[in-house]
Amino acid sequence: MTYLRRGAGRLTKRVTIQKRIANETNGADDPYYEDIKTVSASFEPLAGRELFAAQQVNSQVNSLVRIRFVDWLTAAHRLCYYDKRRAKYVHANIERVADDPRSSGTYLDLYVTEWVEAPAGANSA
Repeated sequence: MTYLRRGAGRLTKRVTIQKRIANETNGADDPYYEDIKTVSASFEPLAGRELFAAQQVNSQVNSLVRIRFVDWLTAAHRLCYYDKRRAKYVHANIERVADDPRSSGTYLDLYVTEWVEAPAGANSA
């Protein structure tokens, strides 16, 4: 498992945890996401042995996110954060939630698949 340094000073990114809300208007399923809580997190792209191990469970996992422990977080939630390098908001679907065995219940490791939402009107060709 990847070793991320612990401590509040290492959780340098701000991410918003979002929950999917079904919005069934006129019989059409048009879901949206509601902000639940903003938390501090650390990000690490997976590579090598960690990437191989994570992809054995889910083939699209590409990052590890560590946050302080919350007991209600599941794979049904997603993360949203602003990436300064891309100058865009990035969404991350949570593929797997795992307790960090070394932190004795202090942190959660989230294996996520990141994606950038396409601008409105963009062709997907």
